[in-house]
Amino acid sequence: MKSITIHSLLAILAMMFSSSILLSAEPASKNDAPGPATRGASKRPAAWYGPPPTRKIVYKKVGDRELTLHIFEPAGQKPTDKRPAIVFFHGGAWQIGDPNQFYYQCDYLAKRGLWAASAEYRLQTPGAGVKIADIVLDAKDAVRYVRSHAGGLGIDPDRIAAAGGSAGGHLAAATAVVPEENPPGTVSGKANLLVLFNPALFYPSAGKTVTLEQFTKDTPPAILFYGTKDDMLQYGLDCLAQSKRLGFPLRLMTAKDAGHSFFNDQPWRDRTLYEADKFLAEHGYLEGPPTVEPRAGRWVLDEVKEPLNPK
Repeated sequence: MKSITIHSLLAILAMMFSSSILLSAEPASKNDAPGPATRGASKRPAAWYGPPPTRKIVYKKVGDRELTLHIFEPAGQKPTDKRPAIVFFHGGAWQIGDPNQFYYQCDYLAKRGLWAASAEYRLQTPGAGVKIADIVLDAKDAVRYVRSHAGGLGIDPDRIAAAGGSAGGHLAAATAVVPEENPPGTVSGKANLLVLFNPALFYPSAGKTVTLEQFTKDTPPAILFYGTKDDMLQYGLDCLAQSKRLGFPLRLMTAKDAGHSFFNDQPWRDRTLYEADKFLAEHGYLEGPPTVEPRAGRWVLDEVKEPLNPK
């Protein structure tokens, strides 16, 4: 796999921190789409964060720390329902970030009939002693909680998708491909479907917590979004080649001339959400056509059908 230098990481973080400046150059969305926020990044107006969650529930305790799911429920949601679900994981290099990054997507998908949540997880803050393997376990435990409480939440335990951006995309993928370490008989933390926005799958600092070899024939269906100017696109190409070799379903979509975290800003935010909606509908998680209205014109995503450098 192509290596990514420390200079690339610094550029990626700089892009994340300056996203509010980049956003000011973009016209408003037809959907009044709010943008993400990241701790340590330039603050955006509250309206950019989107509607608040329906409620928050604790899915895990680590010592005195409570980790929560920020839940967006469809109108009229009942415990007796059996709706498909999706759990998002925010980005931020495993060190910063906030679940509100995906409030917009959660709100939209809930209005489309999907039970949606954005998960809080431990961060590698100075002195915290948190390893990325610990964060991977948090992500799996978030999915595990949703599945184990499916009856009370009104969720189909066999239709739980995981989604995320950058480091959060790495975590979402980990829920599906990293082997379970729990004893037999416990509820699985494996996602049934993946929606990944420029996932930092094999980033060196992640310590091989996710590897290409973990993408086996049993990998659930996945859609990956990358900008063509993002060095991490190579990860997507590697996964596409692996899917061709082993036969698991994977789609790779690219945004021309876009860099890392492109999906956070318009017009790409609505365009990626539009394609994610179609993917979810294709696999029985949504019904009917997307209601999000991506901007017309050159803002389209191209699907890579064959890896550019198959191995």
